[in-house]
Amino acid sequence: MHVPVLPVLIFCLGAAGVAVARLFLIPFARALQARRGDSDQLVTELVIAVPFATFILVLIAGLTLIAR
Repeated sequence: MHVPVLPVLIFCLGAAGVAVARLFLIPFARALQARRGDSDQLVTELVIAVPFATFILVLIAGLTLIAR
């Protein structure tokens, strides 16, 4: 079976962006929570929303490259 390489590459880059964003964001969110006294909900929302947004942006950029 032949798999299109470019869509798989775009998906993998998006997944890698999610992993890197979570890796750098979790310590930052915890430090922000400790310094400002924010709730655990803020940390959870940051850790979910930012990597998801990164994934969506990478997919959009990849689809734009495919459409060219």
